[in-house]
Amino acid sequence: MELLRARRLALGLAGLVFCSCASIPKDRYGVQSMKIRGTKQVNEHALRACLATYDRPSFTLRTSEPECGKPPFDARSFNVPLWSWPWTDWPLYDQAVFERDLERVERWYRARGFYEARVTDSTLQPKSAERSDRVVGEPPPCKRSGKEKGCKVKVWVDVEEGEPVLIEKVQIAGVEKLPYKMRRRLAKALSVHAGDRFDEAYYDQSKEELLVALAEESYARAKVEGVATVDPLRRRAVVRFNVMPGPSCYIGKVRVVGNKDLPTRPILASALLRKGDRYRQSDIDDAQKAVYALGAFSSVAVEPQLKDNAQNPQVDVVIRVAPGRMTRFGLGAGVQSGRFVGYSGFDSIDIPQWDVHLLGFYEHRNLFGGLRRFRLEERPRLIFNNTFPRVNNCCGNPFDFDRNSDPTLGNLTTAELRQPSFIESRTTLVTTARWDLGPDPFFLGDKLYFRHDLDGAVAPERYFFGERLFVSIGIHGNWVRNVGSTTETVFTVNGPEVIQVFPSNYQVAFLEQNIRVDLRDDSLNPTKGFYFASSFHEAALLDWSYFRVNPEVRGYVPLPYGLVIAARFSLGAMFIIRSNPDLDLVSRALGPFRYRLRGGGASGNRGFLPGRLGNGLEGGLRRWEASVEVRIPITPSFGTAIFTDVGDVNADPTYRFSHLNTAVGGGLRYRSPVGTFRFDMAGLIPNAQIIGGSDPTPDIDVNFGLFRFPGAWHLTIGESF
Repeated sequence: MELLRARRLALGLAGLVFCSCASIPKDRYGVQSMKIRGTKQVNEHALRACLATYDRPSFTLRTSEPECGKPPFDARSFNVPLWSWPWTDWPLYDQAVFERDLERVERWYRARGFYEARVTDSTLQPKSAERSDRVVGEPPPCKRSGKEKGCKVKVWVDVEEGEPVLIEKVQIAGVEKLPYKMRRRLAKALSVHAGDRFDEAYYDQSKEELLVALAEESYARAKVEGVATVDPLRRRAVVRFNVMPGPSCYIGKVRVVGNKDLPTRPILASALLRKGDRYRQSDIDDAQKAVYALGAFSSVAVEPQLKDNAQNPQVDVVIRVAPGRMTRFGLGAGVQSGRFVGYSGFDSIDIPQWDVHLLGFYEHRNLFGGLRRFRLEERPRLIFNNTFPRVNNCCGNPFDFDRNSDPTLGNLTTAELRQPSFIESRTTLVTTARWDLGPDPFFLGDKLYFRHDLDGAVAPERYFFGERLFVSIGIHGNWVRNVGSTTETVFTVNGPEVIQVFPSNYQVAFLEQNIRVDLRDDSLNPTKGFYFASSFHEAALLDWSYFRVNPEVRGYVPLPYGLVIAARFSLGAMFIIRSNPDLDLVSRALGPFRYRLRGGGASGNRGFLPGRLGNGLEGGLRRWEASVEVRIPITPSFGTAIFTDVGDVNADPTYRFSHLNTAVGGGLRYRSPVGTFRFDMAGLIPNAQIIGGSDPTPDIDVNFGLFRFPGAWHLTIGESF
């Protein structure tokens, strides 16, 4: 009976797939493939994106997805079609459309500066499609794709590109009365230069770039006209831009529209557009970002309003907003593992711990008026003190805090209040609080370290220069209490002896500064640019006096075919000046448990589990890490990477640059709307762990049954750096 049910299910699924298959009408041709031969100086796929005749969509390994009319047109890309799904619709061959496409090919080439380009031939297989786009005659003139179905056709177009037209001279007229520095900025803003191939897309783009540059210098009423004189015989072009700057403008009336019962004052304060200020386009863009960052609106548009009088220098501004939901409630469940964003500032720590949890939250985006944003989260957790998805002692007592029993019960409560326009218009006062009841993921002793961890901070923060620079300065505190005793009595021949089994209870308060400079093209998936971040702690009260600094630099370089080389280097140093003599010896030497330096994990040296790098298993005083990664796109959403990671954590106050702890590996990347899903696996390289010394015995390895090697694997969300 079960076998019969299984067969019926299989037949039903097969029938479903069969019925969902796309087919070609019996009297039509379906385009199976289309190729353009002879494209040497441009990208074939950039040309095909502008044609109405196209082949059947397939799953393709490609590094980019060209769009019609959008540069670059000559970028080389990796493109390998694999298969088409059965349900993918067939594009139908239309002879009239194809003939117009042949004209489009030549017109597209002219737009790219190839005035001699021409279509030399077009071929269709089967030959019968050259006479008609209909399947006619008996017997059928081609092999049909199936009973009562049409035929497949393959299309080839041959082109001869010829030599392109080059730009001989670029002129900007009408700017003679503008300051010299501004004239230079206008020249640098252009995308076309003498010696470049003439391209209509870059020519049009340059006109827009001139308008943007003029608006940035207060000329909001500027107009730009372009004239391109092309000599096809000489293959030369002269490009001239006629600029009419108009008056130097200033901000007029600023008003808010659409805010309904929400207060206007904090919106105007965040926009920071004052009547009489010099008009700058970047100020308009920054105002839109700042108002949207208040979090109360589903959409924000900051619109300059130009008067009918072309010589009127006043530009009124309308801030058009659409309020979102002011209060939100939520209840859900989930699994969390891998990277946890740093406990302090921009520090990030990988935690070898995962949990199954419930999540309830309440959020109000206009608390007590003033667009204050308050969020409260409650997260009861079932905690597994290991790397996902490993489970230790699955049947242990979750309330037995005297041994390392998984799972254990815990709770995490977080609260955040954001006060906009604190002190001045663009500064936000952020108050955070966190209570964590559970095992500390970095405690590596024989017994489970189960504690109350209270953490809180009050810090003003501000963005500058279009969110390229971020600065925050505040006060931070941390209070830790163990559940149960921190000591244990053991009996020896000399009588009972009390020993410390957990890190001591402690309290610490410190000043904290965070700085970030982000010059990357994309913060989520960077391909070029530079990034720098650092945090600073200065503690002088309670159980410690110490100074902590943790800088990091990153760089990104694009390569052909969409490849990217990414590199980073980070240092960390903890300087203990004074510690409470009542603390345990390790805490006295290394500082607060939460803020000790650690390495390894998905965002560190990936050959090690989190917290396992170097000899600082209890935390360290010095840390350094470096990585080089080659990111290889396979499709616009899917890619891979190969990398090398090195670094060390030392419990002593010295950097051990001879301890490379070299790991090499690779990984997979999938870009989704919620972030990049990442899987990395790295192995430790023999004889490349310690320069001039023997390799230490690894305490962890990758074991998938068929193969085993010293190293680690990681599954998380977000790029490694």
